[in-house]
Amino acid sequence: MLMNDARFAAIDFEKATNEGSSVCSVEIVIVRDGQIADSFNSHSARAKLL
Repeated sequence: MLMNDARFAAIDFEKATNEGSSVCSVEIVIVRDGQIADSFNSHSARAKLL
């Protein structure tokens, strides 16, 4: 498969502390045919979002 044919999602979780329950930001990028097709991000003022 060539990279131009690739379809995938990249997901990034940012934490406020070392605890797993302190997620403060989530970002997702969807790539189709080598191009960014969509993106989403969410930031929380509350460190214990999840």
